[in-house]
Amino acid sequence: MHKPHFQMPTLWCGSSRWLVGGGVALSSHGPKAAVRATANLSPEPFSNIALSLAEDAVAVGSSRLIAWFPIMMLGVVALFLVVFFWLGPKILGAIKRRFGFGAITAAPVYSHTSGGRNTDSPI
Repeated sequence: MHKPHFQMPTLWCGSSRWLVGGGVALSSHGPKAAVRATANLSPEPFSNIALSLAEDAVAVGSSRLIAWFPIMMLGVVALFLVVFFWLGPKILGAIKRRFGFGAITAAPVYSHTSGGRNTDSPI
């Protein structure tokens, strides 16, 4: 029997599978938790009922899809990952712009000859 010259360490292969699986789970759980938190703020019960029914339908549908058509489900997961990685930076950028995270503001310039007044201000 021919033995391959190089074998990947099983620990590394197992760890990478866990990391990829955890990343996929996190990318699907984050939006779900955000939508659920937003829907729980509404005072009327109809959006919560509709959201719960939609979650159940997606869970049952994806379970059947993975059982009978795993390659198709792999395509669905890949599509959602592409959308997540395309939309994620845009959402984070909008949040940063909205709340001013990372904005660089210049400190007022004071001169000892101006008596402590800001000399760069047009006012």
